[in-house]
Amino acid sequence: MTNSRIGHQPKAAAAGAKHEARTKKRQVEPGRPDAAHFRLPDLRACYGISRSEAYRRLAAGDFIARKCGRVLLIDGDSVRAYVARLPAATFRQPKVA
Repeated sequence: MTNSRIGHQPKAAAAGAKHEARTKKRQVEPGRPDAAHFRLPDLRACYGISRSEAYRRLAAGDFIARKCGRVLLIDGDSVRAYVARLPAATFRQPKVA
């Protein structure tokens, strides 16, 4: 038995499409380290700092954050200052064969 209505979807398929649209993650543009504020996904994309590490840095006072409704905004200057305080990377000389 077919339905003659154009564009008709069964209820289960329509509900699945709505759920997918609601739960679709916001796309993050990597490479914006000069932003004034970061959301957690932006922080991960730019600096590779995980969500858990960001909360640890907030608790330690290394990052400054503000709330805008349900959104946590982390101050970009505090992130850049934290990264500047990190020790310089060191590398060993390659072994000579």
